[in-house]
Amino acid sequence: AWLLVEFGASTREAAIAQARAMADAAQRFPQQPSVRFVEDAALMNRLWTIRETGASATSLSRDPAAPDPVVGWEDAAVEPALLGAYLREFTALVERYGY
Repeated sequence: AWLLVEFGASTREAAIAQARAMADAAQRFPQQPSVRFVEDAALMNRLWTIRETGASATSLSRDPAAPDPVVGWEDAAVEPALLGAYLREFTALVERYGY
């Protein structure tokens, strides 16, 4: 799984400072995630294109004879203040349905 986070601010420098602070904080998580900091506009565009086209674990059927499932069911945009609650509820649903 991966999480794509984009920071915005009144200046580029302020957005970069926010992103670096988040990347630093992630290294203090119990299971330190891989963090990649991207400033290159062309690479950012490529990453957003992947996200927007719905590339995901659910985008293709395992059975070639069956139709592909609905793409992007696990894709969401969540207000930062609500992220913790969203992740807890999402995890419960995943467990409930055995995904």
